[in-house]
Amino acid sequence: MEIYHDILDGIKKELTSGDAKPTRVQYHSNLAYDKFSSYLEELESRGMIEKKPLLVTEKGKDFLQDYERIREFVNKMGVKYLNYEEEEIHEF
Repeated sequence: MEIYHDILDGIKKELTSGDAKPTRVQYHSNLAYDKFSSYLEELESRGMIEKKPLLVTEKGKDFLQDYERIREFVNKMGVKYLNYEEEEIHEF
């Protein structure tokens, strides 16, 4: 879910300065190109993006809004799994 958010948010950010280029969006999402391409295909098949030109659809915008609402709710409840601190990571 976070990867979808990162890609959609990256597209949205890139669109504010002009066209969204896949390599710039890949940089925002911090993914290897093959993984990034796979996620783009999945987002397009789910109707959340259009690839030519690269943009976020209404369904993708709805996802971003819902994701932010969930993140805010979780943070208000004190659960920190989205923003964990390094000391919370335990080695097994």
